[in-house]
Amino acid sequence: ENRSIPGTLARRVGGNERWGGSRGARWVPTMTVQENLTCFDDRVLGWTRGNRAALPGIYTSLERLVAAGVPMCAGTDLGALVVFPGELPDELLRLEAGGLPRLEVLRTATTHAAKLLGLEGELGAVRPGMAADLVLVAGDPTADLRAMKRPRLVGCGGRWYRPTHPETPDFWGERGPVLPH
Repeated sequence: ENRSIPGTLARRVGGNERWGGSRGARWVPTMTVQENLTCFDDRVLGWTRGNRAALPGIYTSLERLVAAGVPMCAGTDLGALVVFPGELPDELLRLEAGGLPRLEVLRTATTHAAKLLGLEGELGAVRPGMAADLVLVAGDPTADLRAMKRPRLVGCGGRWYRPTHPETPDFWGERGPVLPH
């Protein structure tokens, strides 16, 4: 049996009934999409000018929802026109910039995500009997979330992989992430 996270999800998540419902709603802010849209030239994507003007308000909304205690999960909308694999660490930094405490930010990508999927007994924690893919990073993400951008080993499905790059790519250079404050 495949005890990796993708294997568990393939067996258990059948449709949208697992997303929230009676388990309680979770908000997935996808700040990565909001900020990445601001990095394009207006001639390419006409809606970016409006997005640049709206970004401070979007962060204000995030701060209000954090202050209200709204449960959140990390997500980037991977597959959207402006989001690339490897941007989850930047999304975590954006959630922290929106006022979410660092440890809570890490939970948005682990325990809260498992609860969103209705799989909290199978995923989201490192415990005997649970499916767990692991990312070992250089540094302590509870002290500095940028450590998540420096993976050293990745464990998936009982195998270990060494990343080929010392740090996740900086997709936007000087143009992003904006990260207010």
